[in-house]
Amino acid sequence: MYFETGFFMLSTRQQTINSWRGEWVYALVIDRFHDGKERTLPASPMSVGFGEAEDLRRTCGGTLNGIRLKLPYIKELGCTSILLTPFLENNSKSYHGYAIQDFLAVDARFGTLDELKALIHEAHELGLRVIMDVVLNHTGDNWSYKEKRTPYRKRKPYTFSHWHSDDKPRPVALRNEAWYSKRGHIVHWDNYPESWDGDIFELKDLVWEDNETGRAVLECMVEIYTYWIKEIGVDGFRLDALKHIRPVMANEFCRRIKVEADRLQKENFILIGEVVGGMELISQYTELHAFFNFPFYFEFLQGIKTKSVYEVFETYRSTDFLAVNYLDNHDQIGLEPKKRINDLLSEEQLLGSLFLMGLQEGIHCLYYGTEQGLQTKGEYDHDVRECLFDPYGSNELFNSNHRLFQRIKEVISLVREIKKAFTNFSRSTHGHLHTMLYEYASQEVYEITYNTSMQELETSHAATSSDHLIYSNYTEAVTFNLMRAFELRVYHYKEI
Repeated sequence: MYFETGFFMLSTRQQTINSWRGEWVYALVIDRFHDGKERTLPASPMSVGFGEAEDLRRTCGGTLNGIRLKLPYIKELGCTSILLTPFLENNSKSYHGYAIQDFLAVDARFGTLDELKALIHEAHELGLRVIMDVVLNHTGDNWSYKEKRTPYRKRKPYTFSHWHSDDKPRPVALRNEAWYSKRGHIVHWDNYPESWDGDIFELKDLVWEDNETGRAVLECMVEIYTYWIKEIGVDGFRLDALKHIRPVMANEFCRRIKVEADRLQKENFILIGEVVGGMELISQYTELHAFFNFPFYFEFLQGIKTKSVYEVFETYRSTDFLAVNYLDNHDQIGLEPKKRINDLLSEEQLLGSLFLMGLQEGIHCLYYGTEQGLQTKGEYDHDVRECLFDPYGSNELFNSNHRLFQRIKEVISLVREIKKAFTNFSRSTHGHLHTMLYEYASQEVYEITYNTSMQELETSHAATSSDHLIYSNYTEAVTFNLMRAFELRVYHYKEI
């Protein structure tokens, strides 16, 4: 449904949410995914990606063309969208995309504007949506303070010293030093106004106050990101570091972008916020369609520590927003040391968790390399942002015959089938055994039973025989009336 606004039609918020419900997003780091070169698989499987710890602090060579070449791989896995880390021109020492020095140009290390357009065009041809990671809160490290040490201070701004370049940042409006908070770097991440006005490490905070300067910054950012919607036709934005922008200003940016997206006839353009915090904080960003589900993620991590991995899927409830649920990502906030999900869970626990996550309301997000069984860990974020290609050799890790790739593909496909057009849903619990029934007009039933404990448990099923079993997260043979630790099974049958 649409509302008329002048000469164009405005998508309703609910229509956009419904359009994205059930999406599977493949989240990747551009510099670490693929470089577009002809490569082969290693002689034996690998449980870690490519790149030594020191190498991963710098650019490794991933490109937009590399992603374009691997779109069929993402499609085969069953994902329906891709989330790209920022691709705008960054400071030369940055690889991750969040240290922007030119908001109007593609980073040449990743490729060209034409190559970006080709990537998005081919993604759309394959039925894949593309989400652009958008940086609003700050620019890169484009100027210096006069002071040597600059921890956050509220009382008096620090002193601007000099720009690092004669022509950056761009657009030229961002070369106005009055547009920067100049309060030094954040020390206490959950204190306000420190979290709003402080720099994120060396990245320079922009003024997002509801005043003349803040509104000028807002106008500049609306103009920049409207340009990118028009120029490349992305399908939505991930709004980075949104908790560091005052809700009143973030909401106004979202309102303006919705209008511009509809004016450009980008139907169901989604705005997903990265708001690190609980629902009390997230709910203040009322103009978002969706949010990265940190409350779920933090509870899931706690469940891993207490050996109650599946419990979070019982307690989670949907909200007024569309939740983007995930098991790990490129930041892993709250996890020390950093560990990929395959290092934290057994294969059976991972598959069971992905299955239950897929049955939840919302969008489901898979971090690149999970499907290849990567188990990397380390002290810093870059340690779990490893390469799927060898920067110094000829190998790559894009094996669509990998057992885990095939098993995750099976999970995504089956979850999608189960959630399609069911007429009745019910849930029952008997101790550590949980059962969900999805019933359909055809009198078919999908019965999902899972064991939340570390012990083997005896069970009975509504299914009349083991012939109805169509899935288990274990590969070994199933004993019909015995559920192994964290086992999840799916039965399919017709009601008599």
